[in-house]
Amino acid sequence: MTVTLNGRRMRAEHVQKALPSGETILNIKIRRLVALPLLIPFCAAAQSAPKPMDLDHSVLNAFQVMCNLELPDFSRIDAKATAMRMHVQSEASAPSANGTVTRRKAWVGGLTTGPFALLLDEMDGPKGTVTSCAVAAQVPDANAFRIATIDDLRLPSTNQQLDPTGANESEWRDVSGPGTTLILRAIVKGETSSVMVKLVSMHPRQ
Repeated sequence: MTVTLNGRRMRAEHVQKALPSGETILNIKIRRLVALPLLIPFCAAAQSAPKPMDLDHSVLNAFQVMCNLELPDFSRIDAKATAMRMHVQSEASAPSANGTVTRRKAWVGGLTTGPFALLLDEMDGPKGTVTSCAVAAQVPDANAFRIATIDDLRLPSTNQQLDPTGANESEWRDVSGPGTTLILRAIVKGETSSVMVKLVSMHPRQ
């Protein structure tokens, strides 16, 4: 299997970058960006930092490859992440009181510019199925990442909203057809910017 990342075609197993041995990995919480708490490891080794735009486009390219080539489907994305040998961070499945079943799974992957998290959620119930696929990462500048997102995904301009958790959120409805929503969330703490771009797809029960 081959995918395109950073403008180059490569085998899927080569996309995920192995962390060098001996590096200290920091676990950074971004629970306000996702439905469940998730720890994303980031390398702390001394090395030259990538240019902001290089990192922005690399993260967005990962989102395109993993979440946006087609409407999110839990089983297909799960199989894709497995084929790319991404590291499973967490996995859960449980029934809810109203007859729905919720599945969640998270992976950590690596790009040439740094690590990212892949977040997959599905809620299947009597009225239909809601599936979301998201990529989360740290970037140098949340505003620059927002501009890159609008440019790369060819989105119309929209206002940001500050939600109760303190995250800046932008939303585009029906961006990939009826029942789809693209969400961009960002939290800035000091010099740290954590971002998440997510595609949600709703499939009503026929």
